Amino acid sequence: MVLKGAVAFGNPITAANARNSSATSERSIATFIDETLTNVHSVGFGIGETYLAGNFGQYGESNITMDLLYSYAATESFDFVADLHRSNHQGKSKSVTISGIGLGIRGKIFTFDSLYPYVQGGLGFYRPSWKSYDSVTENLITSESQTVFGWHVGMGTELRLNNHFSFGGLLAWHDPFDVKQSAGPSVEGAYLKFLITTMYSF
Repeated sequence: MVLKGAVAFGNPITAANARNSSATSERSIATFIDETLTNVHSVGFGIGETYLAGNFGQYGESNITMDLLYSYAATESFDFVADLHRSNHQGKSKSVTISGIGLGIRGKIFTFDSLYPYVQGGLGFYRPSWKSYDSVTENLITSESQTVFGWHVGMGTELRLNNHFSFGGLLAWHDPFDVKQSAGPSVEGAYLKFLITTMYSF
């Protein structure tokens, strides 16, 4: 009778201890994940297609480009982001070169396990220029280059593979302000980037 009582009362205690241990572990894991999402620097790159719009599309063709990316997780919901890029797009007897750095804020929509979609936007500095070959005069006409302000907006998703590496996709629209010319039309246009991204966090 004593043995049966010990066994009977032993199971609930063991189950309670197991539940407490499990709850403690879950809280520890949750705390660890939350801590790793803040005060984290990330650098990486994005590779994908850059689609030209507006007058940019009249001077060059869309092609594969690469961007250098940086982010800083200031809070669990918002990151500071930077996108540095430069690309040359050739057309028929014409070409357009796009250089820019976009600075902005990324806001996470929600987090599901290690996957989170986000939206981002901000301002930046851009330096677009174009070249055109005049077949009649056989002269190469180059636009006046000037750094201008601009804006960008985008959306994407990122999957954290571990504490250091993440993989994702980014769709971003960049719209530099017009570059006025002393003679002739302004350099104006926009472009859309669809990138596959890889980041390293530290």
